[in-house]
Amino acid sequence: QVPQLNEILSNREYNIIGISSIIGNGGINFIKNVTFLIKELSKESLLILGGFPSSSPEILLKNTAADILVLGEGEKTIVELIHNLE
Repeated sequence: QVPQLNEILSNREYNIIGISSIIGNGGINFIKNVTFLIKELSKESLLILGGFPSSSPEILLKNTAADILVLGEGEKTIVELIHNLE
């Protein structure tokens, strides 16, 4: 569990939450837990994951609470994605 997450998400509403991480040994379980916690605390937020190896996007989408997965370099993609969501 990430104690700061509860405090951060309880104090404000977010339309979009983006997280980025590199999956190491056991990392998928951590990301899975964090994404489900985020969705529990901020049900209406769109959750975007990025920064992951792009070899297994289906596994990440099936095993996390992510709404969208950004593959590869996300700096430009996230801007385009947000513009298209507006």
